[in-house]
Amino acid sequence: MPLAFLGGVHGAGKGVLARELAGELNVTHWSAGRLIQEYRDSKDSGKEVDDVDGNQDILLAALEAKHFRNIALLLDGHFAVLGRSGIPEPLPISVFRALKPLGLLLLTVDPAETHSRLLRRDGRAPSLRQLAALQEAEIEAGCAAARALGIPLLLLDSPRLDLASAFLTRTFVRS
Repeated sequence: MPLAFLGGVHGAGKGVLARELAGELNVTHWSAGRLIQEYRDSKDSGKEVDDVDGNQDILLAALEAKHFRNIALLLDGHFAVLGRSGIPEPLPISVFRALKPLGLLLLTVDPAETHSRLLRRDGRAPSLRQLAALQEAEIEAGCAAARALGIPLLLLDSPRLDLASAFLTRTFVRS
Protein backbone atom coordinates (compact mmCIF):
# COMPACT_ATOMS: atom_id res chain seq x y z
CA MET A 1 0.00 0.00 0.00
CA PRO A 2 1.34 3.45 -0.75
CA LEU A 3 1.51 5.05 2.69
CA ALA A 4 2.60 8.38 4.12
CA PHE A 5 2.94 8.97 7.86
CA LEU A 6 2.04 12.24 9.62
CA GLY A 7 3.45 12.51 13.13
CA GLY A 8 3.34 15.03 15.95
CA VAL A 9 2.50 15.39 19.62
CA HIS A 10 -1.02 15.08 20.98
CA GLY A 11 -2.98 18.21 20.09
CA ALA A 12 -0.60 19.32 17.32
CA GLY A 13 -3.38 19.26 14.73
CA LYS A 14 -2.44 16.03 12.95
CA GLY A 15 -6.02 14.82 12.63
CA VAL A 16 -7.33 18.10 11.25
CA LEU A 17 -4.48 18.40 8.74
CA ALA A 18 -4.77 14.73 7.75
CA ARG A 19 -8.52 15.01 7.11
CA GLU A 20 -7.95 18.10 4.95
CA LEU A 21 -5.16 16.36 3.03
CA ALA A 22 -7.21 13.20 2.55
CA GLY A 23 -10.05 15.22 1.07
CA GLU A 24 -7.82 17.26 -1.19
CA LEU A 25 -5.73 14.33 -2.44
CA ASN A 26 -8.46 11.68 -2.43
CA VAL A 27 -6.52 9.33 -0.14
CA THR A 28 -7.72 7.34 2.85
CA HIS A 29 -6.88 8.71 6.30
CA TRP A 30 -6.66 6.73 9.52
CA SER A 31 -5.39 7.57 12.97
CA ALA A 32 -2.90 5.09 14.40
CA GLY A 33 -4.32 5.76 17.86
CA ARG A 34 -7.84 5.02 16.69
CA LEU A 35 -6.74 1.76 15.07
CA ILE A 36 -4.88 0.71 18.21
CA GLN A 37 -7.88 1.52 20.43
CA GLU A 38 -10.23 -0.32 18.09
CA TYR A 39 -8.12 -3.49 18.18
CA ARG A 40 -6.89 -3.33 21.80
CA ASP A 41 -8.74 -4.86 24.70
CA SER A 42 -8.34 -1.98 27.16
CA LYS A 43 -9.70 1.47 26.35
CA ASP A 44 -7.36 3.74 28.34
CA SER A 45 -7.79 7.33 27.18
CA GLY A 46 -4.64 8.70 28.86
CA LYS A 47 -1.62 10.00 26.96
CA GLU A 48 0.87 7.70 28.67
CA VAL A 49 1.45 4.29 27.09
CA ASP A 50 2.06 1.11 29.10
CA ASP A 51 3.21 -1.17 26.29
CA VAL A 52 4.80 0.81 23.45
CA ASP A 53 5.95 -2.26 21.51
CA GLY A 54 2.66 -4.11 22.06
CA ASN A 55 0.69 -1.15 20.74
CA GLN A 56 2.80 -1.09 17.59
CA ASP A 57 2.17 -4.79 17.04
CA ILE A 58 -1.57 -4.05 17.39
CA LEU A 59 -1.26 -1.19 14.88
CA LEU A 60 0.43 -3.36 12.27
CA ALA A 61 -2.14 -6.14 12.76
CA ALA A 62 -4.99 -3.60 12.53
CA LEU A 63 -3.64 -2.22 9.25
CA GLU A 64 -3.41 -5.75 7.88
CA ALA A 65 -6.96 -6.52 9.05
CA LYS A 66 -8.32 -3.37 7.38
CA HIS A 67 -6.98 -4.57 4.01
CA PHE A 68 -5.38 -1.27 3.01
CA ARG A 69 -3.16 -3.04 0.46
CA ASN A 70 -4.19 -1.28 -2.74
CA ILE A 71 -5.12 2.21 -1.59
CA ALA A 72 -3.13 5.33 -0.84
CA LEU A 73 -3.16 5.76 2.93
CA LEU A 74 -2.30 8.73 5.13
CA LEU A 75 -1.70 7.47 8.65
CA ASP A 76 -1.43 9.96 11.49
CA GLY A 77 0.31 8.98 14.69
CA HIS A 78 3.48 9.44 16.68
CA PHE A 79 7.19 9.00 16.26
CA ALA A 80 7.50 8.99 20.07
CA VAL A 81 5.05 8.54 22.94
CA LEU A 82 5.01 9.22 26.65
CA GLY A 83 5.79 6.02 28.49
CA ARG A 84 3.91 5.18 31.68
CA SER A 85 6.65 7.02 33.61
CA GLY A 86 5.87 10.19 31.66
CA ILE A 87 9.20 10.06 29.84
CA PRO A 88 9.19 10.17 26.01
CA GLU A 89 9.99 6.90 24.26
CA PRO A 90 10.74 6.84 20.52
CA LEU A 91 8.92 4.20 18.53
CA PRO A 92 11.22 1.52 17.16
CA ILE A 93 12.49 2.05 13.62
CA SER A 94 11.24 -1.48 12.93
CA VAL A 95 7.66 -0.15 13.09
CA PHE A 96 8.36 2.31 10.29
CA ARG A 97 10.20 -0.36 8.32
CA ALA A 98 7.08 -2.53 8.59
CA LEU A 99 4.81 0.37 7.57
CA LYS A 100 7.01 1.08 4.52
CA PRO A 101 6.03 4.74 4.22
CA LEU A 102 6.96 6.60 1.07
CA GLY A 103 7.29 9.85 3.00
CA LEU A 104 7.07 11.27 6.51
CA LEU A 105 5.55 14.51 7.72
CA LEU A 106 6.04 15.95 11.19
CA LEU A 107 3.83 18.71 12.56
CA THR A 108 5.29 20.77 15.42
CA VAL A 109 3.46 23.27 17.61
CA ASP A 110 4.42 25.50 20.52
CA PRO A 111 4.00 23.32 23.65
CA ALA A 112 1.89 26.03 25.35
CA GLU A 113 -0.56 25.95 22.42
CA THR A 114 -0.67 22.16 22.49
CA HIS A 115 -1.27 22.22 26.24
CA SER A 116 -4.20 24.62 25.82
CA ARG A 117 -5.70 22.56 23.01
CA LEU A 118 -5.51 19.36 25.04
CA LEU A 119 -7.11 20.99 28.06
CA ARG A 120 -9.98 22.26 25.89
CA ARG A 121 -10.37 18.99 24.01
CA ASP A 122 -9.67 16.36 26.69
CA GLY A 123 -9.97 18.24 29.97
CA ARG A 124 -6.41 17.17 30.89
CA ALA A 125 -2.94 17.41 29.46
CA PRO A 126 0.65 16.41 30.13
CA SER A 127 2.77 19.17 31.65
CA LEU A 128 4.38 21.80 29.43
CA ARG A 129 7.76 20.24 30.19
CA GLN A 130 6.51 16.79 29.13
CA LEU A 131 5.00 18.19 25.93
CA ALA A 132 8.23 20.01 25.06
CA ALA A 133 10.29 16.88 25.74
CA LEU A 134 7.85 14.77 23.74
CA GLN A 135 8.05 17.13 20.78
CA GLU A 136 11.85 16.99 20.86
CA ALA A 137 11.66 13.20 20.95
CA GLU A 138 9.20 13.24 18.02
CA ILE A 139 11.60 15.36 15.97
CA GLU A 140 14.61 13.18 16.78
CA ALA A 141 12.71 9.95 16.10
CA GLY A 142 11.15 11.29 12.89
CA CYS A 143 14.55 12.34 11.56
CA ALA A 144 16.04 8.99 12.56
CA ALA A 145 13.24 7.11 10.78
CA ALA A 146 13.66 9.15 7.60
CA ARG A 147 17.43 8.57 7.62
CA ALA A 148 17.11 4.85 8.34
CA LEU A 149 14.53 4.33 5.60
CA GLY A 150 16.09 6.73 3.11
CA ILE A 151 12.81 8.59 2.59
CA PRO A 152 11.89 12.28 2.67
CA LEU A 153 10.67 14.04 5.80
CA LEU A 154 8.73 17.30 5.72
CA LEU A 155 8.90 19.22 9.00
CA LEU A 156 5.98 21.64 9.38
CA ASP A 157 5.84 24.27 12.12
CA SER A 158 2.23 25.02 11.19
CA PRO A 159 -0.49 22.96 9.51
CA ARG A 160 0.31 24.23 6.01
CA LEU A 161 -2.09 22.40 3.72
CA ASP A 162 -0.38 23.74 0.59
CA LEU A 163 3.11 22.50 1.55
CA ALA A 164 1.88 19.17 2.88
CA SER A 165 -0.28 18.61 -0.20
CA ALA A 166 2.60 19.34 -2.60
CA PHE A 167 4.89 17.03 -0.60
CA LEU A 168 2.37 14.18 -0.59
CA THR A 169 1.57 14.62 -4.25
CA ARG A 170 5.25 14.15 -5.07
CA THR A 171 5.52 11.29 -2.55
CA PHE A 172 2.57 9.30 -3.86
CA VAL A 173 3.31 10.07 -7.52
CA ARG A 174 6.80 8.58 -7.23
CA SER A 175 5.34 5.27 -5.94
